[in-house]
Amino acid sequence: MKTLRISKGLSLFLLLCGLGRPAPSCAQSSISAWGVNVSSQTNVPPGLTNVVAVSAGGDHVLGLRGDGTVLAWGINTYGQTNIPTSLSNVVAIAAGYSHNVALRSNRTIMAWGLNTSGQTSVPSGLTNVIGIACGTYHNLALSGDGTVTAWGSNLYGQTNVPSGLKNVVAVSAGAISSMALRADGVVVAWGSSATTNVPANLTNAVGIAAGDLLSLALSADGRVSAWPTSVLLGGHFLIPITNTPPAGLSNVVTIAAGAAHGVASKSDGTVVCWGSYTSMVSGITVVTRATNVPAGLSNVAAVSAAGNYNVALVGSGAPVIGAVLPDLNAVYGSTVYLRAQASGGFPLGYQWQFNGHDLLGVTDAVLALSNVQLSQSGAYSVVVSKAWGTATSSASHLTVLPIAITSQPRGIVTYKGSTATFGVTASSPSPVSYQWRFNGGDIQGATNDALLLTNLRFDQTGKYSVICSNELGVATSAEASLNVISVAVWGGGSVTNLPPDLTNVVSLAGGLSFGLALKRDGKVSAWGGDFLGDTDVPGSLTNATAISANFYSCLALRSDGTVSAWGNDANG
Repeated sequence: MKTLRISKGLSLFLLLCGLGRPAPSCAQSSISAWGVNVSSQTNVPPGLTNVVAVSAGGDHVLGLRGDGTVLAWGINTYGQTNIPTSLSNVVAIAAGYSHNVALRSNRTIMAWGLNTSGQTSVPSGLTNVIGIACGTYHNLALSGDGTVTAWGSNLYGQTNVPSGLKNVVAVSAGAISSMALRADGVVVAWGSSATTNVPANLTNAVGIAAGDLLSLALSADGRVSAWPTSVLLGGHFLIPITNTPPAGLSNVVTIAAGAAHGVASKSDGTVVCWGSYTSMVSGITVVTRATNVPAGLSNVAAVSAAGNYNVALVGSGAPVIGAVLPDLNAVYGSTVYLRAQASGGFPLGYQWQFNGHDLLGVTDAVLALSNVQLSQSGAYSVVVSKAWGTATSSASHLTVLPIAITSQPRGIVTYKGSTATFGVTASSPSPVSYQWRFNGGDIQGATNDALLLTNLRFDQTGKYSVICSNELGVATSAEASLNVISVAVWGGGSVTNLPPDLTNVVSLAGGLSFGLALKRDGKVSAWGGDFLGDTDVPGSLTNATAISANFYSCLALRSDGTVSAWGNDANG
């Protein structure tokens, strides 16, 4: 049984920094911090100026200057405040529990600090990044094409990015969960089920924040949604959380989430904090110092929260663009939200542009394009202005599609004689026609949104796709694989997720939550839960003739009479 440990600090706020900021001398923002201060993380170094972004981590804080350099203070147990000497031209920062990630102007990223779960091992080939987020031990990267990459700890499935997730405009990472915001205002969450139950009626979100025990979303009308109301930890402890935003909270422009509290900055530059939780030990309701906003705090341009403390960027001077939007697709007749994030002196003015020309009367921080038409395909940008100067965002290229596939068919691994069903969801302003295909050829009579295959044969293994069409255009789905094998598994958990290459099997064995298969060539295949190395078959194992599995341990007999063992070795 695994128990979640509530961290003292956690990076919970995503700030996507733009590539078009003004000259460094123009930005004169300062920083304010409050809450628990066990590692001096709220002791802001004196004399800080030219700061354009902040990110709170596990008892340490990152700041980004207008000249692209990074500063840090607070705990340094794992070198998290040791800024790499080669780090420059930074446009975005994100702080995790004991590690950090920085995005550079060339759209590549650098990570440093604790690496117990590979969280600072940036995936090779990861480029064209426009947004980053850090959780406790995992990270998210948003690419310019609207897709998401995740790496690091996956104990709760927080790096299992949902298949087909695209058109993403923002990401946020919590302790045990991940969140993505789509351009249509829909929030997608994955990881621990404790914090991923997004409200069904939340459809117009323009901002997100994932926390330890709660998640937040900012709606286009400036209101805040929060969830859940309680969290079950380790299967034993239920923690009630008071996460409902204060009554009447509106005109919110940025949000952040801590361990069990929320933070919001408003369009007038003020800050509101709320939240509490019930102690597992004493049963007493705890309201931390993180909700005690410093008196007189104003002109706040952005907020960041971690554990039980907060950091605010107090804006002044010329505006700085704080968001880069990816290229997007939208279905004809749908709604798209574009949000400008900027810091600087209050109040800031906004002017949205289409293909370089001003959109008449579109002067709010959020641009809502409803019932989009094919003629609205093009480049959208925003000019943010103040008496001290202006800043123009990079362009987001919007393509309006006559029809789009919003849910792709998924691959299936199953046994001979069983049933398989492929499904697809298409978004369209008019009725949709379907034509399913097998290995590139049409399947006669398969013209529904679902394809049902019964009494499966081995020769039905292959690639399945579907063509969706309406009177305006055509969209073709991705190919999904069907693997018909000779092994059947039933029950629950990951043991039912059979490997697609499980063929030529002559013998089977099962452990507590994993399976073993002996193949005709003497090799052993394993799948399912890998809690104690159960599925880590030794690479040297060949010529096996028999296999056996226990709760967390495995044995294989070789043809020469020797035995190979792996898995749990707690008792020798």
